[in-house]
Amino acid sequence: MYSKFKNIIFNIKEKIKIYENNFKLNNKIKGRLVFDHSNDSLWEYNIKQEKYFFTSKTRKILENSVHGKESDINWWKKLLHPDDSTKAIGKWENFLNNNRKIYRNIYRIRCKNEGYKWILSRGQRMYNKGKLIGISGSYIDITEKKELQNKLKKERTLNKKILNNASIIILMWDLNMNLVEFNKYAEKITGYKKKEILGDKWLYELIPKEEREPITNMFEEIKKGNIRLKVEEQLLCKNGKRIDVLWNNSLIYDKEKTFFLSMGIDITQQKKVEKQLYYMAHHDALTGLPNWNLFNIEFNKALNKKKSEKGALLYLDLDNFKNINDTLGHNAGDVLLKHISSKLSNYIKRPNIVARIGGDEFVIMLKDVFKTKDIKDKVNGILDLFNESFVIEGYEFFISLSVGIAKYPEHGQDITTLYKYADTAMFKAKESKGSKYNFFTLSIEKEMIENVELERELRKAIINKEFELYYQPQIDLKTGNIICVEALIRWKHPKKGFISPAKFIPFAEESGIISSITEWVLENAIRQKREWEKKGYRSVKLGINLSNKCFHMNNLVKKIDETIKKEEVLYEEIELEITETAAMDNIENSIRVLNKIKKLGMKIALDDFGIGYSSLNYLKKLPIDILKMDRAFIKNVTNEKEDKVITNSIIQLAHGLDITVVAEGIETKEQLEFLKNNKCDIGQGYLFSRPVSANEVEKYFKCS
Repeated sequence: MYSKFKNIIFNIKEKIKIYENNFKLNNKIKGRLVFDHSNDSLWEYNIKQEKYFFTSKTRKILENSVHGKESDINWWKKLLHPDDSTKAIGKWENFLNNNRKIYRNIYRIRCKNEGYKWILSRGQRMYNKGKLIGISGSYIDITEKKELQNKLKKERTLNKKILNNASIIILMWDLNMNLVEFNKYAEKITGYKKKEILGDKWLYELIPKEEREPITNMFEEIKKGNIRLKVEEQLLCKNGKRIDVLWNNSLIYDKEKTFFLSMGIDITQQKKVEKQLYYMAHHDALTGLPNWNLFNIEFNKALNKKKSEKGALLYLDLDNFKNINDTLGHNAGDVLLKHISSKLSNYIKRPNIVARIGGDEFVIMLKDVFKTKDIKDKVNGILDLFNESFVIEGYEFFISLSVGIAKYPEHGQDITTLYKYADTAMFKAKESKGSKYNFFTLSIEKEMIENVELERELRKAIINKEFELYYQPQIDLKTGNIICVEALIRWKHPKKGFISPAKFIPFAEESGIISSITEWVLENAIRQKREWEKKGYRSVKLGINLSNKCFHMNNLVKKIDETIKKEEVLYEEIELEITETAAMDNIENSIRVLNKIKKLGMKIALDDFGIGYSSLNYLKKLPIDILKMDRAFIKNVTNEKEDKVITNSIIQLAHGLDITVVAEGIETKEQLEFLKNNKCDIGQGYLFSRPVSANEVEKYFKCS
């Protein structure tokens, strides 16, 4: 620019010489003519007159700020931008007073419509015979350039602020893996200062040893144009701590150079939360054992890894765990589950897996057990873990397990099939008392299929009216008269004939059909009682069994009440029988339900007494009227001394609590005589009558 300015001055001088030679004008007129007609943006300052002179192009730049060819110095000072005025005037005066050869100044000057333009003003001293006569210079409008510079400056400032204040890690490399940028947040998060790791030091300071080779390979791929946009990697901090970072990568270009830019978010806490959530989703909250989700994953992984591998799936279920929960509360049950889990996890080691899948149910995967004997040894080892008693809150318990076993690949090649078969085998094992295990077999599968078919047919039985009610008399042992008949449901299958209640009632309870069956029994038995009363047999009471599941139905008492009112029979003529197991299933609820029944005026009989748990402990709390001794005591009452003592004790205990005693399963005269001699109140059994139809039982009414 300076050389251009010199050329301009040189051209002016040359033009002046031409005018002097050709037209012989005086110096002042000659210089002004040349100046006025110049196509350049020139100005001239006359020292003596303190005035500015402008070319037409200069006036155009300044627009309406200049109305003529000349103006004084004060005009110029008034047009300066307030922010630039002091500095611009100072520079001008400094130039004049310090004998400087070149003048250069940048400032804003007011132009048209009160707007401002950025001006680059340059000048050079002019002499005549050694005497300073003025300054000659040029104006260049640099408004666009200045605005662009300001914009770029703002952008650079903004970028720098973003770089230094953004809460993300920003790193930049050249393609030779030299680190060239490391922002403030990166310093804060890693503990390193920028100068400590610039160049190639970062690879050894920031990157864990095991990740250095993959990162070096990544840079080689970048050179080939292959860039991984998002990457999760770890950074090694100065204090040795590792942080997880999610990187967003890109390439940026500056002139002819290419840089690799990575912006990372610290996701260490997020990863920690993810691990916690994963743990919670794959482990049992109470015991810390793997849950079904993790067991499923691990099992399938093991199956896919070695197709030739043999193994087994074990399904474990605690026996009578509900009794412990109901007796001592859920906290005690939780303590027991933790104890069992600890025992199992200490015994079952990798690569085998033990998991709790809910409640008191556990599953175990055994790997590399090639022989049935190996499986048996392992299962026996599990059962042996619980030979010793377990004490909770001062109560001593012996834990027994039922274990079902399905072998891989013999019984199935997927977890769903193996689990189903192990579950089926477990229920078979549960039929035996105490800790037992059972392998799945084809016969069990056949039985399972038959049971599924049985359940399907059971659902149709009510619609098809395949149920019948039979009645078994109960005899007053003092008078020999019938005082009650127990209603017993029978299923007469159109093809299979009579099916025992012991077989279909459990299925009805599991499937939920039991509620419909119970309603059918209540309606038909009470209706039959009404028919007998019409025939004059009012004095004979009716006993109706309530299944375990139905006894705890919310609307049970209401349903019974509605049925009795509908048939207009007396409440006191109805006896409802519940098993000891049903009563103990939820003792507090049982007491509430029984009190509601008693309030209506019905009698309550406790069936199968003596084979359940905690009978004597809760006998005084249950509002019962009748106690029915289980047939197991009566069977050997004439032969076994222990049974004689127990039977007599039960009778005496019941009478002491003002409870009537019924002996079930009387089959011989010797049993009858023993019970009479021990003052048993009522007898029931084949000695008197088998369960018979409603018409047949009426014969006994007439005899009475």
